[in-house]
Amino acid sequence: MSNPDEEAVALPDGPTANGPTKDDGVVMPPDVRQSRFGFLGTAIKQRRYEQKRKKLANKGYVEWRLIDSQFPRPKFIKPKAKGGGMLEYEHDGETYLFPRNAMIPSAQTGMWTVFHKKGQADPINLREPVRHSIEADTLTQYLEKRVTTSPPGLLSRLDINPKDLVMYGMMAIVAFALIQGMI
Repeated sequence: MSNPDEEAVALPDGPTANGPTKDDGVVMPPDVRQSRFGFLGTAIKQRRYEQKRKKLANKGYVEWRLIDSQFPRPKFIKPKAKGGGMLEYEHDGETYLFPRNAMIPSAQTGMWTVFHKKGQADPINLREPVRHSIEADTLTQYLEKRVTTSPPGLLSRLDINPKDLVMYGMMAIVAFALIQGMI
């Protein structure tokens, strides 16, 4: 788990009795299905939840998502600078880095949000696209211009579509039947 000197916070409205604990740092939105006062109760719970998130954002916490094999639940953590010039956080014996250029602000609270893959110290940089990915239009051009495995035939030299060839063949048969009926 986390080091005791680092803080991870769960908001009080979030975890259930058998769900994540405060030590896990899991942030869960309020359960809107169990409101006693209907819409008003749900609105009040949501408002309190958002206020607590803003308060944590002002205290220097970041919203952290650790991607494993499922969609990660957000955690509020407070990474610390340990003299290396970059914020760090240790989780399950692994150190994760939090460079400013890889953080994006949350739309609701403005809190910095960071995504890490499990076991990788560097975060997923959401500000810059991955340079090794293929753009969609380049892929379309590649797929249209790739080499085919079948040798060119008569239809490819005449530039006739097989669908058109069937239509012309049917028209020829009908024309031939009409000519035979006239004679």
